[in-house]
Amino acid sequence: MGMSLGRVLRGSMRLSRSLLRSPMESRYLGRWRADYGQSPLEFHQPWMNYAVLDFLEREIGPESAVFEYGCGGSTVWFAERARFVLSIEHDPQWARTVGGALDGFVGASVVHVPAPGGDFGAYVASTRRIPDGSTDVVVVDGRRRVDCVRQASPKVAPGGVLVLDDADRLAYREAYTILAKWQLRRLRGLKAGSAGLHTTAVWRRPVSSGN
Repeated sequence: MGMSLGRVLRGSMRLSRSLLRSPMESRYLGRWRADYGQSPLEFHQPWMNYAVLDFLEREIGPESAVFEYGCGGSTVWFAERARFVLSIEHDPQWARTVGGALDGFVGASVVHVPAPGGDFGAYVASTRRIPDGSTDVVVVDGRRRVDCVRQASPKVAPGGVLVLDDADRLAYREAYTILAKWQLRRLRGLKAGSAGLHTTAVWRRPVSSGN
């Protein structure tokens, strides 16, 4: 069954308001229309706004190492571009689904870390699997995001980046304090499947020691 007329109209109005607030997002309308109604996993794309995708496209190279909290289309997208991708996922079924899409990518894997009774301690601590300063890109797009930012930040290589999706949520404001000494860039815009504007924060770790 298709979308109701009311839902289509509400979506169109929201999209119009988004473009009025951020006219530059009109450059992404073609991509947005092509992606609409699809799962990010289907077209191998991070479920973040298009400005973030463009940023990551420039940031990732064939020797890059990536660590993710929360798997999905981004995992496959990174696997197509990077040397190493490790994604942590608490949902066993979703971990199997995304892991199945990684067939043929030798350096990419999804690890299921259970959260029994809502205890995400082991999930947050999953970065113990990788050495400090060894990862070019860390993506925080899963559960307990502030705790994950705190835990994962030492793993970012000097000059590397940490990406926090939905970074405008009040629940995540402590992340800005944790990474106060890092260079911050906020990217806000349209993303696949949504007519609203979405914010992602990207912090770059200073190259100098002691930060």
